[in-house]
Amino acid sequence: MQQGKGEQGNNQQGKGQPAKGKKGPEIEEQPPEQKNKLFAHLEPYNKPNSLSFQSMINDDIHPAVMGLGLKICNKEIQGANARCDAMLDALELVIKDFSSNDYKVLDTKITSNSNFLGSFRPLSIGMKNALKHIKQSIFDSTNLNPQKAKQCILHQLKRYRESKIIAADKEISLLASQKIQDDDVILIFSSSSVVNKIVIEAHQSRKKKFKIIVADSPPLFEGKSVLKKFGCLGIQCSYVLLTGVSYIMKHVKKVFLGAHAMFSNGSILGRAGSSLIAMLAHSNDIPVLVACETYKFDEKVQIDSICYNELQDPELLLKDYKMFVGEERKEEKRRVPHNLKLLNLAYDVTPMKFVNMVITEIGLIPPTSVPAVIRESEKKAAEDRLNWRTEVYDSD
Repeated sequence: MQQGKGEQGNNQQGKGQPAKGKKGPEIEEQPPEQKNKLFAHLEPYNKPNSLSFQSMINDDIHPAVMGLGLKICNKEIQGANARCDAMLDALELVIKDFSSNDYKVLDTKITSNSNFLGSFRPLSIGMKNALKHIKQSIFDSTNLNPQKAKQCILHQLKRYRESKIIAADKEISLLASQKIQDDDVILIFSSSSVVNKIVIEAHQSRKKKFKIIVADSPPLFEGKSVLKKFGCLGIQCSYVLLTGVSYIMKHVKKVFLGAHAMFSNGSILGRAGSSLIAMLAHSNDIPVLVACETYKFDEKVQIDSICYNELQDPELLLKDYKMFVGEERKEEKRRVPHNLKLLNLAYDVTPMKFVNMVITEIGLIPPTSVPAVIRESEKKAAEDRLNWRTEVYDSD
């Protein structure tokens, strides 16, 4: 998304060293999002460098968390599920290497390590919910002896990951694959790990013959990797950019979308472009099915993409421009006009009226049932904690 706005002050330089050579700001020196008042409340994108990385390191940061932070920064780990799973792996090592007998210190250590990860990229809603569970487990184990407490916390962490991510994805793929029939034309958007598993389950286990249309958008073009993966599996695929979805929508029978989070008003936070596809499908009377694990459900309400979002690297928007410019203008590749503001939003919000069904590990539900699912999940979690504490303290 690019937003233009004329303004004075073309001779002003941003923070950092003045640009050498021709006049004009460079993206690293003067992040354009910081000038956009509409999104001033969002955390600005800061591209980490070796100096900023070293300044964030302290004795509380575990080496595994440092490595994970670099992988997230370099986009080696993408997707809400992958990031949450990797975070749980890293925090498991933090807990295993914790040597103090005071487990209140462990809570502080978990907080400092999670804040370190958040400095590279804002934590997803699913990651925040997982952190709440870990901290609750630490609180429930404070009166146990240190060795028993560590075992219980690690057990709860492992159980959470297996039930909320691994088993949930498997159950969702089994349920959703039943909605895919022979000769269906399925439209998916970008890359969603759970949607990919649904397609593979329908193709390999249920032996259905169908066609996939992969819609994609700049600047990451994550759909290309999905296209390659499905092609290697023998799934018939087509590829279309987001700008051309309206032309192929008449051939589509179902739309499957992933979700970054779901809010209690039924709105869906997804990859930027998801809402456009959902609205186009709705206008063409095509069912939209959203696959989302319940650990991504959030009790907050959101009606737009402005209140909560994530600002990504604005320089990615210039990637195609850099290729077009060529080597002969190498010094100008990263320069943008002063009156051009670059805005790279990660997510958008899809109103629940454009979604026919939400596929979760507990079944197929309408978007209006999200508050009920959150209430029941909290109630069940409280009962499980009570039973667990009774069992642990009786055996201690």
